[in-house]
Formats: sequence, structure tokens, C-alpha cells
Amino acid sequence: MIDEKYTEETLLIFLKSHPELSLYPDFPPKTFRFGEDTFHQVKTDRWQGFYDWLRDETENIIGLRYWLFEKIDPRLPLLTSLPYINSDQEEGFIEIYFFDSRSYVQANSDDQDFGNQGIFLSDQGLIALAFDISTFTKAELDALKQSMQVG
Repeated sequence: MIDEKYTEETLLIFLKSHPELSLYPDFPPKTFRFGEDTFHQVKTDRWQGFYDWLRDETENIIGLRYWLFEKIDPRLPLLTSLPYINSDQEEGFIEIYFFDSRSYVQANSDDQDFGNQGIFLSDQGLIALAFDISTFTKAELDALKQSMQVG
């Protein structure tokens, strides 16, 4: 059976004092506006890395593990000061938790997704990360949308 694609949307994660999640209709252009901020894509010559969706025991997505192939931008290590981000410099990843829960099941969280992704910086220095969510099941997409409305 071929998996049906439920969305062309991209998940945007705005890295503020708490993570702000938003869905973009497709992959954002090199420059886009969100609220009062203008974001510009960080240019790279190579693939940035891959990512795993962190899922809890009920398989709800609670965050993301981003494996960076190399340091893309010197500001990214500064993100570890945000309370919802964990990093492992030796292994080369950061974990971003969308909600209060940080308890994930490793066996449910090993996607190794290489979908479209991007790092964006605003004129004011805010960071946004963009990730393709076309591999989400309908249930995962619906649960994430519901969590975004509640959270």
C-alpha cells in the first residue's frame, strides 16, 4: 500500500522564549514575513542534516531532533540556552520540544527524515526553522494541529 500524502504544508518553528509553531502552505520562499518580522533563508552550499520527530508513548509528536551535518550558523549553538532545547555537541544534534512533555520513546522517534528544511533569520535576529511534514500520517497532522490550537 502506498502511503497517502496528507499535506504539502511545512512546519515553521520560531525559536523565541517558547517555541511558536505555525504551518506554511508549502515551503517558504527565501524571504517571508511572519507577523511584524521579515525572515531570510540562511544560504548553504550543502545539505544541512536530517531530523527525527520525537514521539511519546501514544505516538504523538512532541518535538524534533535535528542532526546537523556541520555548523550552519554561529547563532545555532546559542539556542541551547532556551529551556525547551537540549543539545549534544558530541553527537551533533539539538532536540526541540514543542510542549511541556519531554518524555519520548526512541523506537517511535527514528525517522531519519531528509525532507525539505531550512534555517531562517529575521532582521531582528530571530531564528525560524522550517521542516517538511509531508511524511506525517493524517492522525499525526491532526494531533499536531489540535495541539497548536490548545497550546
